[in-house]
Amino acid sequence: YYGPFVINARGIIRDGQEATAQKVDQPYIVTNKKVNEKNKLLLKKVADDASKTPLEDAVFELYKDNGGNKVSTGIKTNSSSDGTFEFEALETGKLYWLKEVTAPIGYEKEKDASGDKYYGPFAIDNKGIARIGLGTEARKADQPFEIKNKKTKVVKLIEIRSYSKESGT
Repeated sequence: YYGPFVINARGIIRDGQEATAQKVDQPYIVTNKKVNEKNKLLLKKVADDASKTPLEDAVFELYKDNGGNKVSTGIKTNSSSDGTFEFEALETGKLYWLKEVTAPIGYEKEKDASGDKYYGPFAIDNKGIARIGLGTEARKADQPFEIKNKKTKVVKLIEIRSYSKESGT
């Protein structure tokens, strides 16, 4: 909050009511800092379980929307030991998608009906706020935005041997 401001009998604006109130220059300038100066999208890779264990070494690639097509930007990054990873310097108002290239060891990539799953669309608005979705459906993306992986199913192989009484083997 800014203020209180008081206009005295001579029309001078002061920044308070006390005798020590300072004269306010005209116009009074209020500056706002952009929420997300680097236009970055912060994400976190976690296990798809109750613990949401952070997952390291997942590899993601950034895609940009081009007329409804997802086109690779060629930018890839890995999740760190706390599961976080980010993409910086995203263009304001452009749509971006993420694709998991490599899942962490012991986990599987999430897939959709077409095969690879794309996460998004993400966009950075003119205030630097990351949003997920399109148009009126877009909502503020919690940062970090969580992407989950399920553990790989372990299949145990059992060797079965036969024994013949007659041959002894």
